[in-house]
Amino acid sequence: CSAKLRAFLNRMKKIDTAVEDALRARSFDSLAIKRIDRECYLVVTIAGATHVLTDHTGHHMTFRHARQIRQWLQDRFEIITDSIPIETFR
Repeated sequence: CSAKLRAFLNRMKKIDTAVEDALRARSFDSLAIKRIDRECYLVVTIAGATHVLTDHTGHHMTFRHARQIRQWLQDRFEIITDSIPIETFR
C-alpha cells in the first residue's frame, strides 16, 4: 500500500469518524438521501460542509432503498426520521 493511498484512507477514516460522531451527537445541520439511478446515498451536512457517508474502504456507502438508510440511522444512532428529503437524479 503506497504512502499516498494510506494518507487518503486515513483522511477518509477521519471524515467518516467525524460524520459518525456528528450523527451520534446529533450535531449535524441536515440529512438528505440522494438517489442516483438505483443507488441511494446518505448526505450529511456538518457546519456547512457536505459529506457523503463512506464505508471502511473510503467508498461511498450505498443502499438500494431509502428505507434502508432510515433503518440504518435508527439501528445505529437511534435517529428516527421519516422526513429526510429524497432527491432523485437519473
